[in-house]
Amino acid sequence: MQEPWSEVTGWLLNHVDHTVVIRKEEDGDTDRVKMKLHQVTYRPEISDGNDYIDAARLVLHGDGVIATENGTGAAELPLGKYEIPLGRTSQGSTKDGALLIHTERATYQVSSI
Repeated sequence: MQEPWSEVTGWLLNHVDHTVVIRKEEDGDTDRVKMKLHQVTYRPEISDGNDYIDAARLVLHGDGVIATENGTGAAELPLGKYEIPLGRTSQGSTKDGALLIHTERATYQVSSI
């Protein structure tokens, strides 16, 4: 992974085998994921040569549940993973023991419990 994401990946790798809560805010909606983090991988940007670009992403692997804060319930985390698309203008940092990631579309806060 590239150097700008070393703080982010370092935080995540330090929390492997721990339970984390991921709070995602996008377009006025908030989702919350609680997962036992087993592994972290980075998938680089992929271009198919036809103007389609699949953004780089962090992939958090583990067991967990996802719930929306609008009260529609909770469900198991699909395929045992949670992906954070990074895009080209994403930024990540740590603050007060939590990880913050700001992307073009959403803001993620990851904390350990």
